[in-house]
Amino acid sequence: MSLYEDYIKERDGSDMIQTPAGFIIYSIAGSECFITDMYVKPSERGSSAAFELGDSVTQVAKEKKCTLLTSNIHINTPFDVASLRVQLRYGFKLLSAHNNVIVLGKEIDHG
Repeated sequence: MSLYEDYIKERDGSDMIQTPAGFIIYSIAGSECFITDMYVKPSERGSSAAFELGDSVTQVAKEKKCTLLTSNIHINTPFDVASLRVQLRYGFKLLSAHNNVIVLGKEIDHG
């Protein structure tokens, strides 16, 4: 466990999955798994690294019996368009948009 992982666990109860290419931070509440943040190293962008992180967190969510994976994108941030593009390609759908925040969701298939 890294110091940053320790910190986010202590700060807000979130969990992290790390790979050499990046990390994904998430929290589970009831049947929802919310992706708080994700980072992929610049050298790994455009590879399958983001999808692999998504698959890893989806597997954890399945094990915890979650039915929905959610994420927010804050508009007018440096990576808003790239984040939206990746999440839509991964299968997320628009749930809502308000106050410069796009809320996306993806049903988790347990089949």
